[in-house]
Amino acid sequence: MTTHLTVLTLRNASWFCHLRWFVVLFLLVSALLLYGGLGVHIGIQEPPHWLLALSAILTATNLLYRWHLRKNIHNPRLSVISYNLWIQIIIDLVLLTVTIHFIGSSGTLVPCAYLFHIVLACIFFDKIKSFLVAALSFVLYFSCLALEYSGSLQPKSLFLASGRPHFDLAGSAIDLVSISGLLFFIWFLTSRLSENLRQREHDLRETNAQLIKTQKEKSRHMLRTTHELKAPFAAIHANLQLLLNGYCGVLADDAKDVVTRVSARCGLLSRAIQSMLQLNNITTVSRDALNWQRLDLKDVLQYCIEQITPLAGQKSIIIESHLESALIIGVEDHMKICFDNILSNAIVYSRAGGLVRVLCHGSDSGTAVVSVEDNGIGIDPAKIPFIFDEYYRTKEAVAHNNYSTGLGLAIVNNIARIHSITIDVQSIPGSGSKFTLRVPTVGIVGIEGD
Repeated sequence: MTTHLTVLTLRNASWFCHLRWFVVLFLLVSALLLYGGLGVHIGIQEPPHWLLALSAILTATNLLYRWHLRKNIHNPRLSVISYNLWIQIIIDLVLLTVTIHFIGSSGTLVPCAYLFHIVLACIFFDKIKSFLVAALSFVLYFSCLALEYSGSLQPKSLFLASGRPHFDLAGSAIDLVSISGLLFFIWFLTSRLSENLRQREHDLRETNAQLIKTQKEKSRHMLRTTHELKAPFAAIHANLQLLLNGYCGVLADDAKDVVTRVSARCGLLSRAIQSMLQLNNITTVSRDALNWQRLDLKDVLQYCIEQITPLAGQKSIIIESHLESALIIGVEDHMKICFDNILSNAIVYSRAGGLVRVLCHGSDSGTAVVSVEDNGIGIDPAKIPFIFDEYYRTKEAVAHNNYSTGLGLAIVNNIARIHSITIDVQSIPGSGSKFTLRVPTVGIVGIEGD
């Protein structure tokens, strides 16, 4: 099983490879400029052949690193990936030391380039491993100066044609002390900051895991409770309907009024339970476990309109539709629930004798545009950002319909997120609302109107 640490190490190793191509490009461009005559103007008397050699070595080693990573990408092991990463770091530091030698080991700021590797090591590694990188940088720089002092290497300077005439011991000693002090000072600060950030990341990860666990427990408890309540409420509601229909004798007016109110409240609770179950199923099931299929939005909308027509008839509300066929990839139950909730809201929050328009048409952006517009009570624009929250209801909505669950638009929002649907809401209080949904399509054909 691939662990988080293995994936992180693999990502770091790959990132180093990508970054190294920029270094190779920089070296090649520098070499071309110097060979083109720029070197003479800035005091470089000899073409820097070592730049080309260094570029070739970096290119060859980088190709080897990438080949090794790709070879192990399908079954990565932490030890193998770590080995690759450390080989990259060591060879990079050695080549950087060679560069420092040719440009000038003392009297220049080039040795500060070690800081780049040290900072990256502090970001990617723990304190001990990053210290090893800092220590290796010091050892390599010290070795370069020692070899030049002993005569094993001739001191070089990019700006002198024949190299340095002698080794400046005092200047090199000052450079060694100052550069080394700077390396370890930067290592200390950066590693300390990185450790603090890592600890915070770890704490956040632990807290997030605990929150997810708590949320799952809460969802399981809610699901179990709602399942246990669903059947009893359905039975109570059915028996109340029998009483109201006179199957157990004629009820007195007062008794009938009480039973009617109890039945209405029972129906509200049944719908709330159904909505909670729908919301739980939508939010807990993974995308891969869903039944994705090719759907025609026109068919989905026609089905939803047919289902909602009896409710519209009770309030003498007219539903106008103008639908184009739009092929999408989606979950049929989800899409029906989504548009059923939007259409239900349009009917419920419209006044008697109102009008609801349902449109579906294509667009140039590869989406089908579905709009549901009513001339009902409308929504305060300041409250629109909150209407998709669970159990949120405006005062106007409560006053108009006290039997809503407050979950319908939360369900719509979750379905839209799963299907990459964008929702735009426009509303004028007292004049109506318009919900516009943009659904990704795989084709647009045909027109049908009512």
